[in-house]
Amino acid sequence: MNNIPPAALTRLSAYRPPAYRIPKLELDFDLFETHAAVRSTLHFECSSSWKPGCALILNGKGPVLRSIRLNDRPLDMESYHINSHRLTILNPPAEGTLSIEAEIHPEKSTDLMGLYRSDGLFCTQNEAEGFRRITWFPDRPDVLSVYTVTIRADREGYPVLLSNGHLMETGRLPEGRHFARWHDPHPKPCYLFALVAGRLECVSSRYRTRSGRLVDIRIFVPPGKGGQTDHAMSSIRSAMRWDEERFGLEYDLDLFMIVAVESLNWGGMENKGLNIYNASYILADSVSADDEELLKIERVIAHEYFHNWTGNRVTCRDWFQLTVKEGLTVYRDEEYISERSSRAGIRIDTVGELKRRQYPDDAGPTAHPIRPEYYLSVDNVYTSTIYQKGKEVIRMLETLTGKDELRRGIIRYLEEFDGRAVRTEDFLDAVEKSSGTDLTLFRRWYGQSGTPEVTVSGNYNGDTREYTLNIRQRGSANPVARGTEVLHIPMKLGLVGAAGRDIPLKLKEPAPDRFNPERSLLHLTKPEESFVFRDVEEHSVPSLFRDFSAPVEVVYPYSDSELLRLLEGDSDPYNRFDAGQRLMSRVIGEIIEGEKEESAWSIDPAVLSGFRRYLDDKNADPAFIARVLTPPDIDQLARKHRGYPIAKTHRARVFFMTCLARFAEEGFPECYRNNETGPYRYSVDANGRRRLKNTCLGYLVLLDEQYRDLAARQCFEADNMSDTLGAAGALNGIRDSRTEDTRDHFFRTYSHIPAALDKWFALQAGAEYPGVVDDILRLERHPSFDRTNLNRIRALYGTFAGNLLHLHHESGSGYTLLSERILAADSINPQAAADMSKAFRSYPLLDSPRRESMRKAVQMILEHPSLSDNVFEVIQKIEEA
Repeated sequence: MNNIPPAALTRLSAYRPPAYRIPKLELDFDLFETHAAVRSTLHFECSSSWKPGCALILNGKGPVLRSIRLNDRPLDMESYHINSHRLTILNPPAEGTLSIEAEIHPEKSTDLMGLYRSDGLFCTQNEAEGFRRITWFPDRPDVLSVYTVTIRADREGYPVLLSNGHLMETGRLPEGRHFARWHDPHPKPCYLFALVAGRLECVSSRYRTRSGRLVDIRIFVPPGKGGQTDHAMSSIRSAMRWDEERFGLEYDLDLFMIVAVESLNWGGMENKGLNIYNASYILADSVSADDEELLKIERVIAHEYFHNWTGNRVTCRDWFQLTVKEGLTVYRDEEYISERSSRAGIRIDTVGELKRRQYPDDAGPTAHPIRPEYYLSVDNVYTSTIYQKGKEVIRMLETLTGKDELRRGIIRYLEEFDGRAVRTEDFLDAVEKSSGTDLTLFRRWYGQSGTPEVTVSGNYNGDTREYTLNIRQRGSANPVARGTEVLHIPMKLGLVGAAGRDIPLKLKEPAPDRFNPERSLLHLTKPEESFVFRDVEEHSVPSLFRDFSAPVEVVYPYSDSELLRLLEGDSDPYNRFDAGQRLMSRVIGEIIEGEKEESAWSIDPAVLSGFRRYLDDKNADPAFIARVLTPPDIDQLARKHRGYPIAKTHRARVFFMTCLARFAEEGFPECYRNNETGPYRYSVDANGRRRLKNTCLGYLVLLDEQYRDLAARQCFEADNMSDTLGAAGALNGIRDSRTEDTRDHFFRTYSHIPAALDKWFALQAGAEYPGVVDDILRLERHPSFDRTNLNRIRALYGTFAGNLLHLHHESGSGYTLLSERILAADSINPQAAADMSKAFRSYPLLDSPRRESMRKAVQMILEHPSLSDNVFEVIQKIEEA
């Protein structure tokens, strides 16, 4: 960050408690088409750690000051200072009331922050620093207030007026206006304040808590969309029940509201009692969403609801502590959805997401600790490291302490810190006290960046029947990563014998602090250590880090035959899957590194046979088989090779799939037929069968024309989005009349559904055949494409940013296109633009020609005269790599 002035950075080390508390806040909104008048009344009192008379500093970004009064008296201009981002009250009393009248313009908030107006609705998004767009206030998460909110608007144009908490009063006003007054009894930070006003349809239900209280659940959606809320309503009721059963946490208000809006930066927002969602996460059924999306919707709805306790009742002290609410809540929603689906499948998918998104961050120029030390733009703190890696650290705590002990630790944490803003240390202290586990060494996970590497070697002595594991851990090799101290790393272990059975683990010299035999758990706490197991009857293959027990890179010299043994017989589902991934990576990698012409490429039949067996397994979970048969994506494969050879990696990956399709030419069609599900139903079994069927179809289209006809026919005849997308996706690597016909059919069938139309754009932006850049330019001119619609921007440009085959095209056209679209998006929505900018994080890996092409694109972005801090911070780190 050499070109960023140090003063521009916000640093964790500079934190000081707020000088003033704001125990009560009254907000009064008058909403009009052209503007909004905001009156705020802050009841303040000096904090005990500060001296009375110190300045009261309020944040603001955009509000136009109309008047300001202290204890009901107008303030003269000598009593305060104001600039573009701060209002400072000089020499205030130790306590008092500050009243501010301001004017804002929600219709100009194209970045969808603060109070904005879009699609005929007034809506708020205040996390992280949106509240300062509404009025002047100490906009930080450690200032908690009780809110009373009054909203006035035109009765016909905005019949629904919503805010947090309980509805206290409504009424009519002159000139066709009306009002609603809301009160939230629970103190909250300003980022959790919410307001929605507009014309909305309400779908309602009631939920009885385990203590017998009735909670009204109301889902507000655009008019005419109420019929698409059944899945969302079922999801929220299920999440409420699970949180009561698992953690004893009841919802704490009499009213819980969800609002679906077309324009929202995120999937959902956990505002206290008034969750706001992107409409695509609420308005969903089998016609508009596939099975994976419906499952994701369940999880997202649960995530935002679970924040009611882990995030709202107990919030983070500052944004550096973000993982204390997000990592913990992702852990909770993963536990929830694992019980609603296949636990093994969810584990495979979430680890896959971590390796696809967070591992590259840890290995690249944007690496940062789970608890960062500084930021330029707070929006850039919201990363996969905070969320996914933060969740994995919580999961390691579960491994170290036990599931029940962690549950008790979480409950203790919530009881002890209810109504407070906390640090990660507060959470760890609660778990440590509750479980009795020493977490001194473990705490280092929060301060180090990069993915640790664990190198393992094994040796079996048949004479003594002893098996020795030698283990070495070291910090990340990434020069940007911070910290190389030894960590406490939990490793779940198994030894797999020749018949696929687990060998009992008996440490030669018992050491409870190093090995827990009941959990088959090793505690790695030293740079190098060895473990000797006795009574091992035969040569065995180590199954390391079962259930992905720690987010590390594992280095072990597995042979092909050892990986095949794990693939066929490991009792741990994740490691069985991982063995297949390692085996595929190895054989595809040998092709990439080899010098043979493509016509001479080959795959060992023994490897193909190991995967072929899964097609005949009638007892295995079909969704698990589908995952095993899916090769690693090209980014994961290409990162292992010098120069990041994307094009050759893609060809080698397709070659492997084609070889397996030919080797199992009878097995794939039979498996496809056996997993037909008939009329659509949403269930764990049916979802898994559709997933496996469509995985088979992806292999079959590589063979010949009849299977491409089959894919087109499936697309035309499908009664659900899963099979429609499965067929269209299978044809996405081939450009012929069937591809065009299925796209046309998709558009005709779904163009009236915004979320489905996004998929139509994404299909084309993610295609593998040549000419995708030209297709992007054509699609930009399509009547259904809207450059101001965030979902549409993500569908087209966000998908292209992940289409590595075309983004990294040797011509450099992908870099040029994306950099120009990043700048265009930055002028509308800096958060979306910064997210797309992360596509350039592979810069250090590229060969010289593509590196030079990307460098020019990155420089063009950095030289833009009005670049946002969001994009600048991401691109600057990449450029310095």
